[in-house]
Amino acid sequence: MKHTLGVLVLLCCGIVLSGCFLVSNTPPTAVVNATPQQGAVPLNVSLSASASFDPDGSITHYAWNYGDGWTGEGATALHTYTMPGT
Repeated sequence: MKHTLGVLVLLCCGIVLSGCFLVSNTPPTAVVNATPQQGAVPLNVSLSASASFDPDGSITHYAWNYGDGWTGEGATALHTYTMPGT
């Protein structure tokens, strides 16, 4: 994804400088591993997104939505599913 960034600088002597820059930002790639991927409830699942990467930066935040009303944060997570079908 490319964005145009405009910069305007006002120096103390009254001189104004400006410029535009084209900035690229490639989205991160999510790589998620879940163990186990199926089973009877209650099912304890270990999740990892540690293999995820950002080609032109670093990942600063991980957010999980487990699909059963619960959420979590971090590159790794543990979650227990208590209802079938979630």
